[in-house]
Amino acid sequence: MPKAREALLSALPIRRTTGDPRLLALTLSTLGAVYNDLGDYRKALQFLEEAQPLTLRGLPITTVLPYEGN
Repeated sequence: MPKAREALLSALPIRRTTGDPRLLALTLSTLGAVYNDLGDYRKALQFLEEAQPLTLRGLPITTVLPYEGN
C-alpha cells in the first residue's frame, strides 16, 4: 500500500496540470481510499472532499472510485 500511495502522490501534480477533472478526481479518490485502508482517516477525508466537487460535475461514480481495498 505505501508504494501505491507514493505513486499516486507523484502523479497528483501532473494530474493537476492536465486540466482533466476526470483524471484528477480518479487520482484524488484513489488516494482517499488508500489512506483509508492505511487507517489515516483524516488524510483520506481530505482527498475525498477534494474529489467530491469534481465527481459532482456529472462524472459516473464508477469512473471515480474503481479502487477496491483489501
